[in-house]
Amino acid sequence: MHEFSYEGVTRHLSLFTPAASLSMREAAGFSSKSSLSYTYTMDTRHDKILCTRFDTKTSLASAPGMYLKVRNELAGLGLLGGDAKFYKGEVEAKVGLGVTEGLVGL
Repeated sequence: MHEFSYEGVTRHLSLFTPAASLSMREAAGFSSKSSLSYTYTMDTRHDKILCTRFDTKTSLASAPGMYLKVRNELAGLGLLGGDAKFYKGEVEAKVGLGVTEGLVGL
């Protein structure tokens, strides 16, 4: 599955405790973030908890399954504007491994 999204956020930091760090106090006030993101998700699991998929050879939901999510976010560059300027990449993966026939472990 492919997903494209835009996020526009205005943030306000205030009301710090006396123990707040100098960097947090310097970041106080209003800031804005304008970003574009792209997410790709692939999921072959039939059972999300056991991380298994349906095996057509044995007609059982015992084959190892896989979940992959890749997300990229770009903020503040070019026409996007905003105070925050960054690129962020995230990867999340889960794979079921066959322990023995009919048994799958994470």
